[in-house]
Amino acid sequence: MSNIKKIKAFSLIELSIVILIIGILVVGVTQSSRLLKQVKLATAQNLTRSSPVPHRNLTFWWESTLDDSFINSEAVDGSEISQWNDINPATTTKINGYKGQKSVSAFNYDVSPYGVIKGPIYIADGINNLPTLRFINPGSYATYIMTDTKFKNSGNENLTVILVVSYRSGDGYLIDRMCQSNSGNQTSVPCGTSAILQGQPLFDVYFQAGNLYTLVRDNSGVGTSFDVFGSSYLSSKKPFIFTQERKYGKTVTSYINGKQVASIVDNMGLTNLDMVKIGRHSENSSDSTSFDLSEIAYYIGSISNEDRDAIEEYFGKKYNIKVSNQ
Repeated sequence: MSNIKKIKAFSLIELSIVILIIGILVVGVTQSSRLLKQVKLATAQNLTRSSPVPHRNLTFWWESTLDDSFINSEAVDGSEISQWNDINPATTTKINGYKGQKSVSAFNYDVSPYGVIKGPIYIADGINNLPTLRFINPGSYATYIMTDTKFKNSGNENLTVILVVSYRSGDGYLIDRMCQSNSGNQTSVPCGTSAILQGQPLFDVYFQAGNLYTLVRDNSGVGTSFDVFGSSYLSSKKPFIFTQERKYGKTVTSYINGKQVASIVDNMGLTNLDMVKIGRHSENSSDSTSFDLSEIAYYIGSISNEDRDAIEEYFGKKYNIKVSNQ
């Protein structure tokens, strides 16, 4: 009798069962991943709705997780965003953000040195795996979002901007102004010339040579820029909370993740801001910066240190960023 053992092959039914089990496991993992993302998004939305963001002096508040933040058809991964809605609950007059384009009558835009102007791209899995807007300037077109003409200030007020950003590459402006002619229309001449009504004022943030800078300039052009020591965040591409605060006639201070990183004496005068622009510089075609932006709160008027701390802590909790309010 032969001692050779017979090798038994899998039957078609057995193979089918194995394939079915593998399929069920794959579907289960996929569904679980999708469910976790939905739970995370819902948690972020609830944090936003119950956030401690103070409403007093809040000029506009843009964020990227709520259904009301964008036009529904545009809130799709990879889609261009033409409108970022103000969710400030304290006002009925909203300061929405718009892709820079001539066809929208609510605002004007500066003549771009680029041939094409685009809005940022909606990224479904962005900072902390939550929706984010991606601003890119590859050289062939400009990407930015700007407020409409309802954005105004009296010139001698405190200013505070707090945002969540992740640097990607390039040099250029994160926040800039939009320059108007004396007639209030778009202009093809550089900001600050005689053809501009209010071209000089700045309350800006920009990236240059791998570092982060604050720039403040008053109506007459008096001002300064200073390094806020953000190079480690830019090189690591990690998201961070950036706060720029002007206490009129006292100080201009910058914070990263709640910690003060730079401060100077405010010896500038009146700063009557033009419309705010998120994205490229108003007249520089070499602006190549690319970054992700998830949320921004802009204040014209005073906010307390406690309120600023509360906003930064809310941002930190929502976007999983460690905050040190010291």
